[in-house]
Amino acid sequence: MDDLQTLSDSIGIDKVRVHRDMSPEEVKNFVKQRFEHQLKQGGLEDISLYMSRFDTLYEQGKMEKLMPTANQKHIVEDVSITEWDNPYFEMREPEQMAFSVKDKFVSIQTCTDGYDYSVFDADYKLIDGGVYNNPDISIYAALKDVLEDFGVPEQDERIPVDYEELMEKTEAVENELLKERIHAEVPETEANSIVADFKVRTGELFHGIGGQTQDDVEQTVWAYLQSKIDETSYETHDEITSQSFSYDFMWRKDI
Repeated sequence: MDDLQTLSDSIGIDKVRVHRDMSPEEVKNFVKQRFEHQLKQGGLEDISLYMSRFDTLYEQGKMEKLMPTANQKHIVEDVSITEWDNPYFEMREPEQMAFSVKDKFVSIQTCTDGYDYSVFDADYKLIDGGVYNNPDISIYAALKDVLEDFGVPEQDERIPVDYEELMEKTEAVENELLKERIHAEVPETEANSIVADFKVRTGELFHGIGGQTQDDVEQTVWAYLQSKIDETSYETHDEITSQSFSYDFMWRKDI
């Protein structure tokens, strides 16, 4: 029912028009009402005795004249979408979803313990995230609870966005923030020292490298870069790479 309610909220429809035939119980109730109406129309003051015998008379087939016609058996009614019993309708929950809600972006995906969710601001920066530890509820119900925890009322419009595209944008912002932190934490003098040491070491390595292919040289450079990253324990991979290949380009021009 939670899934159907979420579907109802998403598409703005709370009822569906259903065409069906009466159930056996509904046919019996229809006949009983007509039988009671006939008794009252006949002028009887007390019909309780006759009504007490209705079940027996109905089972004996003595109410055929009061049975509904084919048209009367056909029912057209508006049913709440959450009570819609449609054998051809199956809710298949997505494994991941993303929405824009006011000035925030929300992503949610299934995981082992339930649902992994993240909330981002309008600039794709992570505000909060975690795991909703309840795998027994639907992803829609989990999303509803997450939004309520952030003070987002249910009536606020949720605009679906592409999950993969949102992840790409948030990852790009996260990488930029990481670079800024690294530059702030690693002193400029230390960064220059690493690059200077790299140039000396690579100069020694590249002396007399006749016969090596371009791939051989680049693999040697990458091995050295990885060793410096491990030594410094800072994630300076991007900074060292950009400066080292600038040097590598100049070295090749001199060969």
